[in-house]
Amino acid sequence: MKGIVVVLGIVTLISYFAGQTKNPPGFYSDEASIAYNALTIARYGCDEWGVRWPLYFRAFGEYKNPVYVYLLAGVFRVAHPSNLVARRFSALLGYLAAVVIGLTAFAIARRWWIGWTVFLLALTTPQLFETSRLVFEVALFPLAIALFLFLAYRAASRERWSGRLIAALTASLVLITYTYSTGRILGLAFALALFIFADRRGAAIVLAAYVVLGVAPMLLFNATHNGALTSRTDESALLGERGDPVSKVMTFGQQYAADLLPLGMALRGDPNPRHHVPGSLGAIDLGVLLLDAASLFLVLRRGDRWWIFVVVLIALSAVPASLFDQRHHALRLIPVPILLILLTIPALQSMRTLAIVALVLCVAQTSWFFYVFAKSGPARTNVFDAGYPRVLRAALAQPVRPIFLPSEYVHANWYAALWGVPLSNFTSTDPGRTRHAVVGSVDEERQCRGCSVIIRGEDFAAWLTPE
Repeated sequence: MKGIVVVLGIVTLISYFAGQTKNPPGFYSDEASIAYNALTIARYGCDEWGVRWPLYFRAFGEYKNPVYVYLLAGVFRVAHPSNLVARRFSALLGYLAAVVIGLTAFAIARRWWIGWTVFLLALTTPQLFETSRLVFEVALFPLAIALFLFLAYRAASRERWSGRLIAALTASLVLITYTYSTGRILGLAFALALFIFADRRGAAIVLAAYVVLGVAPMLLFNATHNGALTSRTDESALLGERGDPVSKVMTFGQQYAADLLPLGMALRGDPNPRHHVPGSLGAIDLGVLLLDAASLFLVLRRGDRWWIFVVVLIALSAVPASLFDQRHHALRLIPVPILLILLTIPALQSMRTLAIVALVLCVAQTSWFFYVFAKSGPARTNVFDAGYPRVLRAALAQPVRPIFLPSEYVHANWYAALWGVPLSNFTSTDPGRTRHAVVGSVDEERQCRGCSVIIRGEDFAAWLTPE
């Protein structure tokens, strides 16, 4: 049995890494920012601004969450940094998340076939799979959520929680909080949800420890950095200044309902092609939602505390995403598919005929998703800045210096670091009348009168200013 598990694990892991050299086809600016800061931490112990061992990483007017960046820095210490290495790291995190979800399912159902089924569902669910292709902090979030759920199930089955379990639960909540921005809300919400279980004293200790170790440092950082962690509230439909309270609540309600609408999740998914390949149907399989509907009926009838806890977490997990205007935002809604996959277990246990039908639907939808993903995913060259390395190389080949970067400076920093090119070749300050090379967007190049184009690549171009 162990040999079969090892073989299946190796096969699924290799399959999970397939196609990463070309799909996605390039590095998005946020990916370059995260990877570059991980590289500067690995080499010098500071971020791109020279701040040593920061709690959060400043970039593009916002702050990146630290855990993923520091872990990637550790990878860059032992492996040669590259786009592919960073992408492999995200994929590995996604795979490990599926493993923990599968182990949690086995702990709940005590049946190997259910554990393997849930593992494969987590491995192939579009929203989870596509997130694991990105060098974003959120690539670690499914693993953080899965670890918390594994520990929470152990807590649900005990009348008294040990000190070790309390410490582990607290650590998992802190991990959630510092892994992704929505975790700042969900960490506290998940901590409060633990009071559903029998050991209220244990839940209170976890909450108190989490506030001290997780919430307090975050609030202190925000207060000492001019509200750095709340700078994007203006983008929120509920937290921003525009609109009256009644319209805000109504907007939130509409957004919340739309985000949890089953057909929207199954048939459409995130409209942003960076997060979801268009035409590949939704973020989660229709078969999973069919099993969830049956499980919800069983859960409400039985009143089991664990499953009530899972349903409550589903309801809570959609809140942070619904505070913003984008519907079905795959990154902000990432805990939802994990919880929905776990919720299939009661139906898998009790309704064999329905389970077979639902799993056949999952296989059909998954097959279509991977077909479209493999066919259309590599074509997203504009979305993922695929032309930038070629344009930057062409500019570096010119003898004219400096190279002015009116936009996307972090791409130049990242590739220069990989190629061993000194940053002294570049400037973000317009040199004015001095003849110089420029690397920027095609739109910026077209506004330059009398400039001679060196090369165009997708959305970017390199050009020389007039003599």
